[in-house]
Amino acid sequence: MSGWISIHRKILNNILWQDKPFSKGQAWVDLLLITNHKKGLLKVKNGLTVEIQRGECGYSEVALAERWGWSRGKVRRFIHYLKCEKMIQQKNVENRLIIEVCNYDQFQTAHQTVHQTVQQTDTNNNDNKDNNIEDEEEEKSAIQILKNWYGQEYRNVHLTDKEYQKLLAFTLSEKALSQLIEDLSKRIAEGKEKNWSKDTPNIHYARLKAYWDYRRKNPDKFRQQNTKETDGWRL
Repeated sequence: MSGWISIHRKILNNILWQDKPFSKGQAWVDLLLITNHKKGLLKVKNGLTVEIQRGECGYSEVALAERWGWSRGKVRRFIHYLKCEKMIQQKNVENRLIIEVCNYDQFQTAHQTVHQTVQQTDTNNNDNKDNNIEDEEEEKSAIQILKNWYGQEYRNVHLTDKEYQKLLAFTLSEKALSQLIEDLSKRIAEGKEKNWSKDTPNIHYARLKAYWDYRRKNPDKFRQQNTKETDGWRL
């Protein structure tokens, strides 16, 4: 069978896609979906910033294991297999796994060519104008897609890629950030926090950042709150 299909990154939010554990094929497609389609920056430990190129993504083994529902050993063996098959190249920066997808353009160029052709065509035809608007909106949606990184159980929390990376830069720990998101998701499910809506698109990012700032600036109060068996979210 030849040819290819276009998969929108919205599939990352689909409950069926988030069902764990992932198959190896699903993990490979997931890598393609989370790989950067343009150059960007990734903050790692000690305030360092790493430049991520088109066709690369930066995740730790822990993050991939949690994302796919695997053990770290299985993630390590899978990455080794992909390297042996020359499907990816790998480098490690400050405990962060930088993965480069080999021949990345083969998965992207056809779509980009169509997209660029549509945008560069100067015409007064209304149908073509509508196509331009739709393509631009889809591209924006792919960049700012609302993420549910933690499967069905924690899918109440909505963050964009950019918001997640900002929070990770604050906490400097994927484990700590995962715990914060889990706690907030449970509070939303219990009706103690507000749900996301298009009228308040940054509400969960703001709430997580405010809580982390409070925890960092008031460690004694935070410990006292937890000792008193309160949830620590009542700022």
